[in-house]
Formats: sequence, C-alpha cells, structure tokens
Amino acid sequence: MVEIDLTKTNLKNSLKIVEEFCGENFKSEEKKFKVKLIFEEIITNMYKHGKKQGTTFVKVDFQFEGEDAVLTFVYNGEHFDPTSYRDKRMDEPFNLNKKEGGLGLFLVKQFSKEFTYEREGDLNRLNVKV
Repeated sequence: MVEIDLTKTNLKNSLKIVEEFCGENFKSEEKKFKVKLIFEEIITNMYKHGKKQGTTFVKVDFQFEGEDAVLTFVYNGEHFDPTSYRDKRMDEPFNLNKKEGGLGLFLVKQFSKEFTYEREGDLNRLNVKV
C-alpha cells in the first residue's frame, strides 16, 4: 500500500505509481488505459474536492483477483460516497454541457466491474475492480 499526501507535487508523482504498476502488470492497452484513468480520476477528485472536506492523505493498494485488478483507496476526511454521486448533467446532451468536469465518476463507473464504498471508523474506503 502506498500513502500519498494530497499536495500538488505528490499528485503528479502519484501518476508515476500507476504508470509503473500498469507497465509491469498488463499487456492489454485497454486494461492499462482503464486502470490509469480510474486511478487518475479518483486521485484528482480527492485533490480537488476531498481537501475541502478534510482529506489530507490517501493510501492506495493494487491487488489482483484472477484477471481483474482491484484498486483500493483508503482516505481520511468527511464521509462522502462517490459511488452514489450522480451529476444531473449526465442527462443533458453532451454538446450542450458546457461546464467543465463532472464526467470523472461517470467514467469510473463505466470502466469498472465493481465500484464500492464503505466508511470504516473515521476513514473512507473505495474499492474498484477493473
């Protein structure tokens, strides 16, 4: 498990972690793309939004269940269940949606086999199976 402090420098360095993991473990470019996108979206959301809710760190673990990669994110901060978040703009035609952002969690849900959340004491846990 790797711990990442949510600073801009560490955010950039954390992208190297997922790049290395994917390079060492996947031949499929599609799988690499999905795992990297999911990692980047979740870490970026924590940096942009979680910091406002008291999140200062995230611990990330990469495991395998057969052919599936399982990414686990354990982080502090207020209770927030991203698996139940729904941006109303998802119902709008894409070309009319002018506001930046809002598609990250939608893409995570689309590219994952499982996307679960639980609160454990004062920590949040996200599990994403790809």
